[in-house]
Amino acid sequence: MKEIIEYILASLIIISIIPIYDYIIGNLYNPPELTVDYSLLNLFTLHVTNILNKPFIHGNASSPLFSFEKLVESKLGYLLTEYRYRVEVISASLLKVFFNNTSNDIIVETLEPGYVNILVVYRDNERIYFKNITLTQYILKTINNTYIYSINISSIGITSPDKLLYILAILETPGHRYINYYALFENNVRRVYFGENNENIAIIAPKNLLNTQQLNATIVFYNQGEFYCLNESSYEEPRKITGNNIEFYRVYMRYVTSLNKTVIYNNIEYSVYNLTLYVQEKITRVRIRPDYEEIEVSTDEHRINVYSPIYNLVLAVLYDNVGNIYVAEWYPHRLVFGYDNPGEIPVSYMTTVVRLGMIDYVVVISMWRSYL
Repeated sequence: MKEIIEYILASLIIISIIPIYDYIIGNLYNPPELTVDYSLLNLFTLHVTNILNKPFIHGNASSPLFSFEKLVESKLGYLLTEYRYRVEVISASLLKVFFNNTSNDIIVETLEPGYVNILVVYRDNERIYFKNITLTQYILKTINNTYIYSINISSIGITSPDKLLYILAILETPGHRYINYYALFENNVRRVYFGENNENIAIIAPKNLLNTQQLNATIVFYNQGEFYCLNESSYEEPRKITGNNIEFYRVYMRYVTSLNKTVIYNNIEYSVYNLTLYVQEKITRVRIRPDYEEIEVSTDEHRINVYSPIYNLVLAVLYDNVGNIYVAEWYPHRLVFGYDNPGEIPVSYMTTVVRLGMIDYVVVISMWRSYL
C-alpha cells in the first residue's frame, strides 16, 4: 500500500509540473528565430539598392575588375557575421531579344506592352552600320501572357543574316524603362566590358581576347527613344584670305580606345583601355591661282579623356584590323552576386523595383542566418 501511495504522489507531482513547464517554454523561453526579421531585411534591402546606384552610373556594373561583394562587405560588413545574402538584379520586363534564323525576324518578348526601341548593328561591304527602329505593334502570347514584337531584317535593308552583328532593345512603358541585348557571336562578335580607370571610362577585356594597342570605337547614347552613335567627325573653316591664298582651320575627331595597363584579377590577365577622343587640328594654306596647291602650315594632335559618369551611354562598339567586332554594354540585363542559397536554412525574400542610372531593375534580395 505504501508503494502505491508513493506512486500516486509522484504522479501528482509530475502532473502539477507540466503546466509550469509549458508556461516556461511558451512564455519565458524564446528560442532564436530562424528567419530574418522583416525590419532588418527591409533595412538591408534599402542599403543594398543605394549601394548599387553608383557602380551602375559609373559603368562598373559589368566590369570583371569590380566586386559588388567587396563593396557590400565594406558598407555592411557588421551584418555579415550573422547573416548571408544573395542579390539578383534583372531588367525584368524585357524578357528576351533574339534573331530567328528560319524567318529572319528580330524578335523581342516583353512582360508588358510599350514602345520597343531597337538598335541594330550590321556589316555591309566591310563597313559597320547602325539602324534605329521603333516597334509598337505586338502579338499577345496567350500561353504566358507575354507580348511579342518582331521585324524582318529585309525591311530594314539587311540582305543576309550573316551581316547582322548585334541587337540592343529598350522597352519604354508609361512608368519604366528596361533593357536587353543579343549578340551574334557566330558573326565574329566578341563581348568586352565597360569599367572605370581613375575616373576615365575604360574598356576591359581578357588579354587573350584583345591584345592590341588601339581600337577605333563608336559610342552609343540613348535619349527620348533614339540611339545616337558617335565615332568620327570633321569640320573646317576659313581663317583668313590673303591675295590668292586662303588659310583653313581643319579639325578631325575620332573616338578610340588606347591600352593603358594590364592587370591580373582572380588569376586572369586583363587589358584596360582608356576611352579617349583623338583630335587632330590642322592649319592649311590653299593657293587658288595660278595653280591650285595645298600647303600644311601646322598640325597638332592630342587626346581628350572621356570621364564617367555619362548617364545615357549604353554601348560601345569597337573594331580591330582583322574584322572582329567587340561590344561593351554599360547597363547589364541581369546581375547576380552574393552567396549561394542554403538548402537547410530558412531564407527570407524581399523584392523591389529601382532605377539604376536610367534603367529600371527588379531587385530580389535573399537573406538568411549564417548559422542555426
